[in-house]
Amino acid sequence: MTNNIFKKSLVIGIIILFVGAGVIPSTVGTYEKIQDLKEGKTPFKGFIPSGTTWYVDDDNTEGPWDGTQEHPFQHIQDGVYAASDGDTVFVFNGMYSEDIIMVNKSISLIGEDKETTIIDETGFKQGIYITADNVNISGFTIKNVNVEWWDRSGITIKGNNTRVSNNIITNNRRGMLLYKVSKVIIEDNLFLENLNIGVFQDSYNLQLEKSNDNIISGNNFINEKTNVFICIDLIDSDNNQIYNNSLTGSSQYVNAIYLTGSDNNIIRYNDIVDGYRIGIGLVESNRNKIHQNNFMDCFIKATFSRSHFNKWNHNYWGRSRILPKPILGRVGPFMSLIPWFNIDWRPAKEPYDIII
Repeated sequence: MTNNIFKKSLVIGIIILFVGAGVIPSTVGTYEKIQDLKEGKTPFKGFIPSGTTWYVDDDNTEGPWDGTQEHPFQHIQDGVYAASDGDTVFVFNGMYSEDIIMVNKSISLIGEDKETTIIDETGFKQGIYITADNVNISGFTIKNVNVEWWDRSGITIKGNNTRVSNNIITNNRRGMLLYKVSKVIIEDNLFLENLNIGVFQDSYNLQLEKSNDNIISGNNFINEKTNVFICIDLIDSDNNQIYNNSLTGSSQYVNAIYLTGSDNNIIRYNDIVDGYRIGIGLVESNRNKIHQNNFMDCFIKATFSRSHFNKWNHNYWGRSRILPKPILGRVGPFMSLIPWFNIDWRPAKEPYDIII
């Protein structure tokens, strides 16, 4: 630990300064848009960290361990156990391999740097499991969660008003699951090659089930392997907003955005490029708005089955179009012989410049 004492003392000093003022700077990965939250510019109603800060450093292998800056915990879970509602657990750069990080309190769990603060679940396989409301997770790489339990992912969210931002989520069987939650914000994360080796049907980057009124924004999804089955998957999830995301794939086995039994969602201003099998698919999903997206090089850019009253407007369909764009679907079961059409009446003539 002595080799890193100057660097860590400087970081700790900055944290103390800003916590005392009620703000933690983006240099340590917390709430890059905290001022917007204070001014009510986003629907997120979670807390702003103002309690005790607990420290974790894997370099402290010999103890003592009390979570102070002088004696940080060695393991993240110990920091979570010690924290109370409103506290912050700050994790220094390092490699953390832990059986499960259970977050059952309204806290912020913050990594020093998402590139070098790594939670590696090889041999443990359960990831971060959030059950409390008002949790903030930021600044980590989470990888190698390959457990087959239905409700385990790189990050599993079962608490409302949660925010997950500025993380790298990679090489997990499922990158992230939201289950029966609302008012969760997933933003500015990199989802990279989350897959189940050999069984691509069970692999997802981000899956929402029975989850309403959430926001998925500013994320980068990269899928170059065939094992990822669906990139963003909504099941029985309504009134969500999916906007300003980049979805890049190169396999005709990968579906970009797929809705099943999900109504009144807004899918807007997303970049869906490079070889997806289906860009957007709707099954028994009604009254969704699909506006101003780029569909580039998808095998099937969009389709639907048993889905009604969806609105397609101003999307770019891979080339400049003057006439309306018909979208082929089915009115019966997905493989029914009875075709039907939705129409994008005013397709875009040029692709949108979507900056993530």
